[in-house]
Amino acid sequence: MSNISPSPGKERAGVGLDVSRSTLVEQNWQQHLDQQMQQQGLRVRRLVESANHHCLQVDGCLLIDFASNDYLGLSQHPDVIAAAHAALDQWGVGATASQMICGYREPQALLEKQLAGWLGVEAALIFSSGYLANIGLMMGVLSRHDMVVADKACHASLLDGIRLSGAHLKRFTHNQVAHADRLLKNAAPDQRCWLVTESIFSMTGDAAPLAELAALAVQYNARLMVDEAHALGVMGTGGRGVLADLNVRDVIMTGTFGKAFGSAGAFVAGSKLLIDYLQQTARTCTYSTALPPSITQATLTSLQLLQQQPQIVQQLRLRIDEFKRTTKNMGLPLLPSDSAIQIIPLGSSERALAFSAELKMRGLWVPAIRPPTVPQGQACLRVVLSAQHSDEQLAVLFEQLKQCQALWASA
Repeated sequence: MSNISPSPGKERAGVGLDVSRSTLVEQNWQQHLDQQMQQQGLRVRRLVESANHHCLQVDGCLLIDFASNDYLGLSQHPDVIAAAHAALDQWGVGATASQMICGYREPQALLEKQLAGWLGVEAALIFSSGYLANIGLMMGVLSRHDMVVADKACHASLLDGIRLSGAHLKRFTHNQVAHADRLLKNAAPDQRCWLVTESIFSMTGDAAPLAELAALAVQYNARLMVDEAHALGVMGTGGRGVLADLNVRDVIMTGTFGKAFGSAGAFVAGSKLLIDYLQQTARTCTYSTALPPSITQATLTSLQLLQQQPQIVQQLRLRIDEFKRTTKNMGLPLLPSDSAIQIIPLGSSERALAFSAELKMRGLWVPAIRPPTVPQGQACLRVVLSAQHSDEQLAVLFEQLKQCQALWASA
């Protein structure tokens, strides 16, 4: 038998023996980071040193927060905090196991029941994060023989879940129903079809044409899946999301508690049969430690506040209207959006980063959104509004945006 080891002094596959495989891997990592840096795409975590009343302390600077998804300010509501404290005293810190072992506690059962009733569906299942909810749903219900037609602007968790399922993924141009129609028309006669979208898109703030997509799903006998993460607490009657005001049947909904509810975790909602099935097939639920009872109890309190104090949602709507009206009078360009997410398009990553830094110097935390989160050439500033932003905080925002307009025009 021949000796397959390379002879001393010779190179293997064009690589010197003094360069190990692990070194090559690390060189590849460094090349990737260098390329991201050159393209203004390197992501950097900023340490938030404190947070209170929509103000953050970052790098020693106190900044008004126009970045977080705490749309209703419930993350710091005293009733929500008190509920979490009480649950900590009763249940301890963690759920200690998955839902299928001993992690399914009373606060979660109550939250699932009340959430389903609020949304007008038969049942709901809680996951530890929105990413896990979407991954678990897609891997749980899709097969490699299915065809999924999804909006190109869908969140990464939806797209990753579809890819992991092995289903055939077809992506239609953002919010273009006619394109989705053509893709569904090409499905095989015996192929199961699914139509996937967000209701409010996280990086553009615009709404999906859900009524038209729902009609398309009926036409092609496809199942409609809608991620309402950025619509709950913001859109629809009582903040129940975009679907709340549409007469849509057989829809599968996902949503998160990490935004308008001010806590953490997520859910899938729909028929009882769907939820029973997902309890057997959603691996991200079965094999993840359940949410801590303190988090689910806090979320339950947030849900009750939404039902008992609809003026919180109305206050957010007033803030959104005020922002759109004032920026229109200023002549500030915005992407179309009726949600709490308002986008100032700037084009290049370099430009977006520069003006985000300028606003930071002026006491505002408004992040630059860059590729790959958005397509090339569509970098922007993402302004996120909250019901709890004060009149004074909004006045500062408007004044600083106005002062920056001359800079944007000349840059």
